Amino acid sequence: MQLSIGELGAREIDLADLWRHLAAGRYFATGAHCAQGRCFVELERQQVCRPAPAPAVDLLRRMFTGESQKVLASELDVSLTTIAVNCAKALRAMVHGHLASRAPLLLVMAAHAERGLELPPARIHSRTEQRLLLSVEIPTAALAYRLSPGEFHVAQLLIEGKTHAEIAHTRGTALRTTANQLHGVFEKLRVSGRSELRVHAIVALSEAHRRAPGAASLLAPSLAVTAARATRATRATRATRATRATRATRATRATRATRATRATEATEALLTRAAS
Repeated sequence: MQLSIGELGAREIDLADLWRHLAAGRYFATGAHCAQGRCFVELERQQVCRPAPAPAVDLLRRMFTGESQKVLASELDVSLTTIAVNCAKALRAMVHGHLASRAPLLLVMAAHAERGLELPPARIHSRTEQRLLLSVEIPTAALAYRLSPGEFHVAQLLIEGKTHAEIAHTRGTALRTTANQLHGVFEKLRVSGRSELRVHAIVALSEAHRRAPGAASLLAPSLAVTAARATRATRATRATRATRATRATRATRATRATRATRATEATEALLTRAAS
């Protein structure tokens, strides 16, 4: 479909088309965030198209779809720095303020769709003369049955683009706990790092979508339940820690009071002996 604001009457847009328009510089992603199990992206129509060089866009697409920078550098006989610089150049032409490793999930899914992976379209939430607000479902539903609630929650946050420190802060856990949980996720799913985890989740979503259109949406209730359980578990952990901290504080105060009482009694005994 031709992504023209004036012609948009549909409520959805094909992700492959979206990638082509972003690559051509017709639209630019000004912001992205994740909420309620979806990744949202704001698009701004460009008066003058300033696309990135086609080879750079192709490198970014290949990296988004699972090819490592090291493999690309070896295949093209260039340095890793050259690959990284070109991917960054292509990404800057599409979206504001993101590293390639933490690019908005919607862009990564659009790259997969452009390479032929069958995925549900992006939902159009609002549009004006110059702007669009789109979203896609975060593709974690298929992971819910293979991970514990805690592992599922950290996997979802990693897929969204959060750093390890941000995940630990969101869950109210230690950084080491987050690292251990992510290690468990990687072991169970046989992936290594955010990029492979994203590819694994997107491919799983595609398989569910091909088996039965709308299957991903049918999984949404179980996804919400799993996310809710993870949230409750996080809150329970925080409450338990707060209770333990309160008890420890009370115990410390009681110990200090006991020591003070004993010291006072000992002083009074010495004074009594000195007086006698």
